[in-house]
Amino acid sequence: SDITMLRPVDDGIYVADDITWFLVEKRAFSDDPTELRKDPVLEADAIPFTDVNMEGEYFGEGEEGMVAIWSSSVGICAGNNKGQVKILTKDKYIMPFAGSGAAVIRNVNGQVHYLATLQ
Repeated sequence: SDITMLRPVDDGIYVADDITWFLVEKRAFSDDPTELRKDPVLEADAIPFTDVNMEGEYFGEGEEGMVAIWSSSVGICAGNNKGQVKILTKDKYIMPFAGSGAAVIRNVNGQVHYLATLQ
């Protein structure tokens, strides 16, 4: 299926097609791309062009390194450097169908917002 997201964080890469995967090196410092481990982390896709990165210190109680945030068919999702994904809008919001979108992170006086539009 088509890849709808490719978003790096410090320790790996989030890749989405029909589901979302976390790619991480099997062995440290390997230059061989076949040495990547592909772990499924979310049974949902990613809406194209809605993925962004933010500094983990601004996310919730704080995370180490970069955090990936994206919109999916099941809600707004966030993934940390270890491949752990949370659905931030679970049981709070039902996502409409969207074929694509756009997103940005804004910081207003220390309050960080993920803003997305869907089409």
